[in-house]
Amino acid sequence: MSISKEKLAGMIDHTLLKPDATVEDIKRLCAEAKKYHFASVCVNPAYVKLAADMLKGTGIKVCTVIGFPLGATAPSVKAFETKNAIVNGAEEMDMVMNIGALKSGDYEAVKQDINTVVDAAGDAIVKVIIETGLLTDEEKIKACQLARESGADFVKTSTGFGFRGATVRDVKLMRRVVGEDMGIKASGGIRTYEDAVALVKAGATRIGTSTGVAIVSGENYVGRKFETVFVGKSVSHREKRNIIEVGRKLKSMHLTESSSGNLSVKVDDGILITAGEASLGDLKEEDIVLLKAYDSERNIANVIGSKEPSSETPLHYLIYRQFGCSAIIHVHDDSLLARRKELGLPLAAYAPYGTLELAQNALIALQNGNLIAMEKHGILSIGKNLEEALSKLMHHPNAIKTVARKNATTVDIMNRTNSNGF
Repeated sequence: MSISKEKLAGMIDHTLLKPDATVEDIKRLCAEAKKYHFASVCVNPAYVKLAADMLKGTGIKVCTVIGFPLGATAPSVKAFETKNAIVNGAEEMDMVMNIGALKSGDYEAVKQDINTVVDAAGDAIVKVIIETGLLTDEEKIKACQLARESGADFVKTSTGFGFRGATVRDVKLMRRVVGEDMGIKASGGIRTYEDAVALVKAGATRIGTSTGVAIVSGENYVGRKFETVFVGKSVSHREKRNIIEVGRKLKSMHLTESSSGNLSVKVDDGILITAGEASLGDLKEEDIVLLKAYDSERNIANVIGSKEPSSETPLHYLIYRQFGCSAIIHVHDDSLLARRKELGLPLAAYAPYGTLELAQNALIALQNGNLIAMEKHGILSIGKNLEEALSKLMHHPNAIKTVARKNATTVDIMNRTNSNGF
């Protein structure tokens, strides 16, 4: 299937749902939609009238969100939002289903929720967001069935505010369930032309993205990097010595070079993480900072220390948030990465370093194992502590053979590690 960028543009909902979006931001969004002939703009309800006025007569629709982003408001509230949006000029509604009711098995409540919005929408298009990242495959199937039975026009993968966005696998599953005559909107983490085309080939008929211009214009997307806010100058912690020792062992095993890779440990008051540009094999205490808080919506990290944290701070934070681990080792080992298929490692799709997209891709891969390969970004291991994370990295079937070829003393080092309890 060949898809021109012009055709793809006509499938894109050009999206801006950030809480801090301004009037000027919405005006720019609408101007871009007119320039590139996108299917619609998707904006928060407060900006529907502005967008409708700007796009009047262009054929570009105004889409808005209902019960967003949690889906946990009452059906009557969602109905009011829908009617109000239509009065202001919206022609498409992206509603978040009652996810909690679905997971509780209360399917009648789910159907009532969707039916109420469909009835309130009249002739307007209704897309039901099922938030695939929170559902099992069985729940995804049931959600799609309920949306179809309730008269919705589309099912949609994600809000973009969850743990992960659209995947080819999920879209294929959704298409099998809803058949060929219902729309599917893929959204969340779609940043490149290749991303969008893969999802269309899988069965998506609409693409929701905030980077539509980059997708159809060929601009190189470099990701949205986080901002560091220092909230303290220094921190002492006994785990720092453990991190330093692990870094030295990784260096002795030739698993890290220069400033590549990063280590972290979850502690009571935050996350101890290596600084950006720090050499793992020669860490000093000041090379380890404490991440106190991370705002994934605003992409801001609050840090105690004298140095910027690793560029992969969003990756570490989101892994700890979703998985029950307390330590992460991330190394850029090309030989293990090259043998990813042979070793049977799950693969996290490529995204620019330091971005939420890369973190989301890693979360998907980690659902299939605690040791993963990251395309063009090395190997990542998680564990309940650094000892366990290192053990998984070193004792994975066949992985030890690669390391042994690089360093003849590896086995001795591992034996010392095991006998000393790390």
